[in-house]
Formats: sequence, structure tokens, C-alpha cells
Amino acid sequence: MWSFGCIVAELYSGFPLFPGENEVDQLAYIMEICGEPPAKVLELSSRRHLFFENDNKPIAATNSKGKERVPGQKPLEKVLKCSDAKFIDFLKKCFMWHPFDRITPLEAL
Repeated sequence: MWSFGCIVAELYSGFPLFPGENEVDQLAYIMEICGEPPAKVLELSSRRHLFFENDNKPIAATNSKGKERVPGQKPLEKVLKCSDAKFIDFLKKCFMWHPFDRITPLEAL
């Protein structure tokens, strides 16, 4: 459902929602819009140490253009320039960090 949400958002806007240069930048894009992942998600990650400090705070990184992204800084509705509350709510349900919290295909229908 995460990928479906990305495709739907791109069809709406004409641009990829999370166009990172590499996995560090991609994760920064995601966190900029979706906020930091909850501790329960990080606990399951075998590669957490590559992206997060011991206290689960993101390791600060800048992209090739010198841009440092701040978690939770850009609301999805602002990024997409969309005021349709139902559409934004649907996408937010697609972008829940933990797969068990994410909307299912059946629920999406």
C-alpha cells in the first residue's frame, strides 16, 4: 500500500513524492513529510544504526545540494498542493510507518 500511495501521489502531482538521491536522502524525504518513525518500527530495523542515533533520533545528513531535511516539516497537503481532505487522509493511511497500521487493499476499496 505504501508503493500504491506513492504512485497515486505521483499521478496527482506529476512528480515523485520521495525523490531521494540515495537511501539516506530518501529516508530524509519520507521523514520530512511523514515525521519520524515510531520506536516500535525502529526496534524491528536491522539497519537502524545507519540512519539513527542510539536514542532513535535521525542522524543529520545533507544531500548533494547542501539541503538538510527536518522531520515533520512539510505537511503532505502542502507538498501536493491539495485541499481534498479525503484524498490526503487516504494517502496518510498508505504512509503509516508500521505495515500493521497501514490501510489494507480491502479497506482502500
